[in-house]
Amino acid sequence: MKGISLPVNVVVALIVAGICLLVITILLVIVNPPGPDWEALYRIACSDLVINCDKTWDEVKIEYQDKIYTLHEICLNRGVNDEATCKQGCGCY
Repeated sequence: MKGISLPVNVVVALIVAGICLLVITILLVIVNPPGPDWEALYRIACSDLVINCDKTWDEVKIEYQDKIYTLHEICLNRGVNDEATCKQGCGCY
């Protein structure tokens, strides 16, 4: 009898662990949804910037999902900390 109950306990423990992992994964996706696609926002902001390269990176603004992002914020999220480098990536020298 003891030999049969051990595998049942292991199976139950594995099922409970699987359910816990599934619940944690679902909660992480719901509570922390993925952020914006910074590369796509950068391309859109660049298309606005190349019309007038004299704009600063704080003057170029893109609306996405009811939030407004500046080119400054977009570049920082892409890992570019310098305005000149950010604007050069758009073709403004």
